[in-house]
Amino acid sequence: MSEEDLRDKIRKEILKSGFPLELYCQQKVLDYNWSINMNKQYQDKDDNFREIDIEAHKQDMIAENLRLSTRLIIECKKNHSNPWVFFREKTHGPIMYLTVAGDIDESGKENFFWRHHYKETVLEHHYKTTTDKSRAYVVPFKHDNPKENRQIYESVSSVINYYKHHGLEKIRTFDRNFIKLFYFVVVYDGKLFMADVINGEDVHVEDTSHVLLGVSNVDGKRTRHYTVDIVTKEFFGEYLKILENDGLLTAEYALSIHDKKLDESLLSHSL
Repeated sequence: MSEEDLRDKIRKEILKSGFPLELYCQQKVLDYNWSINMNKQYQDKDDNFREIDIEAHKQDMIAENLRLSTRLIIECKKNHSNPWVFFREKTHGPIMYLTVAGDIDESGKENFFWRHHYKETVLEHHYKTTTDKSRAYVVPFKHDNPKENRQIYESVSSVINYYKHHGLEKIRTFDRNFIKLFYFVVVYDGKLFMADVINGEDVHVEDTSHVLLGVSNVDGKRTRHYTVDIVTKEFFGEYLKILENDGLLTAEYALSIHDKKLDESLLSHSL
């Protein structure tokens, strides 16, 4: 085999892999001024070593005594032969949850101050405004490759397990002035579809670029709720713009609560 043939073979092999997608997402995240870790390893609850594709982090000072820390936990998947299909959520109740980490106070007890406030309202975050919401999914042509049937499940589980088993949900800050938000993201290089089942007799299918997937995860006796953003490669840059707007809304809301608490504290001291 000539050197040129070898280089061409290597190029084709790399293009078949998921590395180009990971590097594409890495550059997009850097373009929006996030700090990143690539292919970060962690140990799960069974002490097995696993890896997350991208962890991105951004920290902003909202006020002199108020910081907002936002993390993206990103898994990248590529599949040009088999689409991902999500069933539109029909229930009227809320299924989207903004993940806000609880602080740990000096006694080791979890502090739910910010989590409580953000569970009350998701403001105008994209969790509220995005229309394509789902709880169930299918890989329709899984008989072609049985492993692909678990591709959605494994990618969604990966971002949630990284959060759970890496201890991110309980960062020790001892500080109510440090807000920690998390977004779980799966970037898909392939086709995404939404399906509506009509009266149990027909199915309407349309393409989409962004799905909010509601996930309920049982951990011991507790059920935790998460929202995972499933976005196409082509939409990923636009998605990062949406998160910038989310950040502005979060900062505005947090500052209003912070100022209210500060006013109450000053009033109590004056009395």
